Amino acid sequence: MENRLAFKDLVLFLLLAVLIVIVLLAMKQYDRQWQDIQIVKEDLRQLTSEQAQTRNQVHALEALIEQGATVGKGPAAQIPAAPDSFQRLREAQTREDWAQGDWLIDAFGVKVAIITALVQKDAYGANIQNYVLESLVTRDPDTLEWLPHIASGWEIEDHSDNWLAYVEAATARFTTQANSDPSVYANQLLKRLDDAAIDDPVPAPGSEAYEAIETAAREAWVKTTLATDPEQPPAMIITFHLRKGVVFSDGEPLTAHDVVFTWELLNN
Repeated sequence: MENRLAFKDLVLFLLLAVLIVIVLLAMKQYDRQWQDIQIVKEDLRQLTSEQAQTRNQVHALEALIEQGATVGKGPAAQIPAAPDSFQRLREAQTREDWAQGDWLIDAFGVKVAIITALVQKDAYGANIQNYVLESLVTRDPDTLEWLPHIASGWEIEDHSDNWLAYVEAATARFTTQANSDPSVYANQLLKRLDDAAIDDPVPAPGSEAYEAIETAAREAWVKTTLATDPEQPPAMIITFHLRKGVVFSDGEPLTAHDVVFTWELLNN
């Protein structure tokens, strides 16, 4: 019986030793893989930086071609420099310590309520948004001139004359409607009477105070109806041309539908 137990213990010891050796070999292999992964990550970082520089160079060439530059022998054509909102970025990319992507650490004096893009409610949230989102246009920090950013350019159409004519006619039409049918602004009137009753008694119908509140409610209804009228023409039309090659952080290209979605979200 003792010999059997000794043999069993020997087998268990050998199995345990083999297991330890396997674990040690696996740990060593994982260390080698970790080193290889770090090398691959560094190579990817360099490739990403080089790709970004190449993309910027291609975009710069496309901009020159759109301005009328030609490629060929002979003296280069003198083309006036167009406003470039990426000038500081291009200058930074030429520095030896340039790195594509890095950490930015900042400390705020208070707790930031909301950092969700486009719905932030304080200056801190807006500051965070400015680092992670870009807009169609931007301002030159020196001249305060509007510069194309995500958009490569824009055209402005002025239709203010038609819009002013509509406002004058529609205001007269809605005012006539309110004068002939006071029920259309009944909700505005009730709300203003309730607000007035917080500090003072409700004014009696026919009194000067009541007529002043009724006039304000009627004018408020006219303005609201005018602002929400689907037949209202635009006073100005701005057509933006999106810059080629703009993508999201996941590589998806930016489209006009994304711009429309953002605009509608901001106006909701």
